[in-house]
Amino acid sequence: VAFQPMLRAGYDVKLAAGVITAGGTLGILIPPSIMIIVYAAVAGQSVVKLYAAAMFPGLFLASLYIVYVIGRAVLNPKLAPGLPEE
Repeated sequence: VAFQPMLRAGYDVKLAAGVITAGGTLGILIPPSIMIIVYAAVAGQSVVKLYAAAMFPGLFLASLYIVYVIGRAVLNPKLAPGLPEE
């Protein structure tokens, strides 16, 4: 859904694809995650414990992604153009 608008806004194809892919991988870690519920049912584990175990790694990975993308955009502004003033 976000790929075409990012390309129309002037984002680099590789950066846009990477950001969307990274967001998809975070969807299984950061609650509410259906995958954690399914895994808990199959493995016979507590959903609450699995959510607790996935919370820190998911948020840590998300923060690393954010720092990386902002760093790349600052070093090379052509990869991710700024928002227009309007």
